[in-house]
Amino acid sequence: MRLQREAGFTLVEVLLVVAIVALLASLIFPIMTSARSASKRAVCTSQLRQVGMAISMYEETAGGMPLNLDSLTGSGVLRDTRLLSCPSDVLGGYASRFDECQHKPVLNERSYETMLDFVEPYKAKIQKADPNHGVVVCRMHGNKTELYDNGLSNFCDMAWFMFEGTLLRLRKDNSVQVAHLKFRAVRDEEGRRYPTVGVWELYTDVPEPPDEP
Repeated sequence: MRLQREAGFTLVEVLLVVAIVALLASLIFPIMTSARSASKRAVCTSQLRQVGMAISMYEETAGGMPLNLDSLTGSGVLRDTRLLSCPSDVLGGYASRFDECQHKPVLNERSYETMLDFVEPYKAKIQKADPNHGVVVCRMHGNKTELYDNGLSNFCDMAWFMFEGTLLRLRKDNSVQVAHLKFRAVRDEEGRRYPTVGVWELYTDVPEPPDEP
């Protein structure tokens, strides 16, 4: 009498299923990650435009530009402080933490850097070189540099160098430009190479002109 074969999967069949699942996961995961990143960038773009509208409202009512982004919430033209935090910011307010390192007063947690609090000669220089320069920027959609981990442990010294690549730039006309931030290598007095990028590159792609005598 023949014994009936018990139902079940062989080891080869199980391994084949596992291999197929792993292959599908490797194909789907990058697509899902890309879609998530695109969604967060879209939200950030929308938020930057709303911040731009708030800056315009402040300018109309106060007769001048705000001193900083905290002025928008303090004056009531921007009531939802969450608009200052990028959904891609996992650092607990990149820009506000960076301001704290420079001993600047911080009212709201925010991801966005701004040129509103620059000294007037520098703002005038950017305005002259590029009338549609950036006003508020977000680095959170760029790539983590090789110094990112150093920034996590030594934020005040390394925060500036944690991201490069995609930069969202809210410009004077309230459009949001997708720009590219690239560090350049310079050498110190001892010949050691280190990355640097000036604030100029954050707010315009126009080359920085030399200082007038």
